[in-house]
Formats: sequence, C-alpha cells, structure tokens
Amino acid sequence: MPQIPLEVHRVSAETELGVLAPAYRMYVTARFLSPHGRRIPYPTFIDIGAPYSVIPHRLARQIQWSSAGKQLVIRGKTVSPDWFNIPCEMGQLEIELGHRGTQFWTRPLHVLAKVAIRRAPRQLEDSAILGLNFLLDNHVWLEVDGSGQTLSGLLIVP
Repeated sequence: MPQIPLEVHRVSAETELGVLAPAYRMYVTARFLSPHGRRIPYPTFIDIGAPYSVIPHRLARQIQWSSAGKQLVIRGKTVSPDWFNIPCEMGQLEIELGHRGTQFWTRPLHVLAKVAIRRAPRQLEDSAILGLNFLLDNHVWLEVDGSGQTLSGLLIVP
C-alpha cells in the first residue's frame, strides 16, 4: 500500500500575554484533474476536524467537478453547505496524492467536498482541505506522530 508523507507546516504565534501558541497544518502533495486532462497541483492539507473536504473557488474554476447538490438535509432540516459564510455546492471530484521524493502518485481518489461558488478572503483561497469524509470514503489510514521533537505523519492509501 502506498505511503504518502505529510509535510507539517508550523506557524509561530503567541497570545498577548506571551504564551506560545504555534499552529500546525499537515499538508499533502496533491493534484486535481482539469477538464482538459491536465493535473493541477494545489496546496492541500488534512483536517480531521472538518466533516467535509473544501475546494476553494480559485481551484474550483480550474478543475473538473460535478455537482452533488446545493443543499444538505441534516436530521430532517435543509441547510446550505456554506463555508465561513461563503456559498458552496456539494461537489464530486478526483484527486491524486503524491510522494515528492519518489514521484509516486496514487490512483485517482474520490472527493466529496463543499465547492465554493464565490471567492473567499485570500487566506481561505490558499489551500484545499481534505476533511474526515475523505479518509473514510477512500479507506485511508492516517498516522500522526507527536511523540518526538517534531510532528510527523503519513497517509496509507489502499
């Protein structure tokens, strides 16, 4: 089974009282399929706190995706799949994950995501998000190790 390493990015931060509060994100090398068959690389991170994956508008305009609906029904109540008050549609698409060192790429993996239909603030447009649903839909094993001096991790893709 392919092992895809995660690249941990750390942003230094501290509170106004001087308490260190660094923020971490686990990025994966990813590329998305365009309507013309090109592979579009885009910064992408894993967020298991996000129930759904998210495709920012800038990326959505470049890739091939199909609508899975404009509403979600949750416990009998219809809601819009917004993301930070940005209107979205639920969309289906494919992604390939890679290993920079070996240039290995996975088979196309399924993504069900909130796809932004309007631009968001710049910091939200900078990365795509693979949420918890991505791991479950593709039976991906996520391994994260915080036991040493640094955080590391990998995805194991069947």
